[in-house]
Amino acid sequence: MLAARFIRRYSSSNRTSNEIRRSFVNFFESEGHVLVPSSNVVRPRMDETNPFETPELNQLRGVLTGKAKAKRWSPSVVNVQKYLHHNSMNDVGKDLNGLSFYEMMGNWAFNNAYGKEKACTLAWTFLTEVMNIPKDDLSVTFFGGNSEVPEDIETGEIWKKIGVPDSSIRPVSDDSHFYGLEEAGNSPAAVRTKIHHKNFENACLWNIGFTNYTRRRNGKVVAMDTLHVDTGMRLEDLACVVQGVSSVFETDLLLPLIQELEKFSGKKYTGSCDAELDNSFRAVADHTRALCVAIADLPPTASEHARFIVGKQVYMAAYHAVKVLEAPRNSIVKLVPVVIESLGSAYPLLGERQKKIEQTIRPQENKFWSAYGMQEERSKYNDGIWTGPEWFSRVIEKKDFEQSWTGKASSAFRRIIGF
Repeated sequence: MLAARFIRRYSSSNRTSNEIRRSFVNFFESEGHVLVPSSNVVRPRMDETNPFETPELNQLRGVLTGKAKAKRWSPSVVNVQKYLHHNSMNDVGKDLNGLSFYEMMGNWAFNNAYGKEKACTLAWTFLTEVMNIPKDDLSVTFFGGNSEVPEDIETGEIWKKIGVPDSSIRPVSDDSHFYGLEEAGNSPAAVRTKIHHKNFENACLWNIGFTNYTRRRNGKVVAMDTLHVDTGMRLEDLACVVQGVSSVFETDLLLPLIQELEKFSGKKYTGSCDAELDNSFRAVADHTRALCVAIADLPPTASEHARFIVGKQVYMAAYHAVKVLEAPRNSIVKLVPVVIESLGSAYPLLGERQKKIEQTIRPQENKFWSAYGMQEERSKYNDGIWTGPEWFSRVIEKKDFEQSWTGKASSAFRRIIGF
């Protein structure tokens, strides 16, 4: 029986994001998983290509590749990993669920610690009995096979055994349900099964991976004797479902930031995807959360690229807050206590480094406004292509500007805005 006492104790009242996060960890601990704390969101080493941690539990990735010994870890673990997806931050605000910072909740099992049936049962039990999500609101997909790997019939049958009706089970054969690096070198490969909620038509709620294949040096995918389980679900998505709201920006993780911005700006958030004001409300809320977490985690050895990304988020947040929402300058730093109130209990380092966060944001925003108003220096930074406010607007919207600028323009902007 799956943690019956736990389910009775926690299923009725946990609705805040802090309680959802805590319930997730407690549930899997009650099932024998050991909590592994989140890695810092910024990597400590000088990594110019990927300065931020992935949403997976990077400490354990070596087990899947065979480069680390599984006996170093408990056979099954649970984790909530902070993640900054900096490649998407130009698009944040344009829809109702896209985020550059989020928390990925997951459970792992190594070397046949448990199989597909238990992994699926644990996930279904947590959602339907602990979180009390109606079963009729959920559906599942599983890997339908491709030219390299056969259909995962076993997982389809497991979902039927759990009680999911046939009409809510569907095979999918595309790459979204199979992960296997194409380059040679004994890379792990996994088939996936996903739990979907009716409110997330284009994305899954919970992604469950079964790593029981490997891609050999000759490119061929072969089955392994060992099964590893690797799952992931965004806290923000689950909070959206459990709290009964239509967007992650209406959860208690992000709505308090928007409400505070309403006070500063005198504008109202309506939740529209088509309104420029609403896009900016969402952008400022997300960038501010990302800033606070990244600055708190920023190590002395962080790469220049990591520091530049943090600086970029400062001026993006400042631009949206002041130029679109018409909030006073230096409003971003006033949002820091709101972020800490939301995330501080889970990540105490935020509270401990509040002063560092505020002392980093304020001068960076001031540098941005100083650069924005520099009439005489404009031509040095844009090579005469754009001028003044138009240039800054284009810079913020241009997705690949770090790579495509001329060396002179890029280095000048880094010098004024960067760390």
